Amino acid sequence: MDQSRSPRPAERAFAVLRHPRRIDVLHVLQRADRPLSVDVLARSLDGEDVAVSLHHTHLPHLDDAGIVEYDPADRELTDVDAERLDALLRAADSVVSSLRAERIDEA
Repeated sequence: MDQSRSPRPAERAFAVLRHPRRIDVLHVLQRADRPLSVDVLARSLDGEDVAVSLHHTHLPHLDDAGIVEYDPADRELTDVDAERLDALLRAADSVVSSLRAERIDEA
C-alpha cells in the first residue's frame, strides 16, 4: 500500500469517527450557536480532565479533517464548518443504521 497518497474522503471520515470522544465533540458543536473554547467544550463533555485530550488530540484531528478551525495557542475553536459537520454525522448515523439492520437480518 502506498503510504504517500492522500486519504480518501471516506477514510478521513472514519478516522474522525473512530474515537467516541470526537463523536461527542461533534454533537456538542452541532448544538452550539458559536465557536467554543477548549474549557467550555470540556465542561460540556466530562469536565476539565478531558480538556488535555481535546487540546492535544481531538481538536487538532478535527482541524486536519476541515471540520473546525482550531487555534491551539489561544485554545479556541475559531470556526466550525456546520455543513461538513452535519454531513459527517448524517453519514455516521446511516452507517450505524445499516449495521444494525444487517445484524437484525442475520438474527
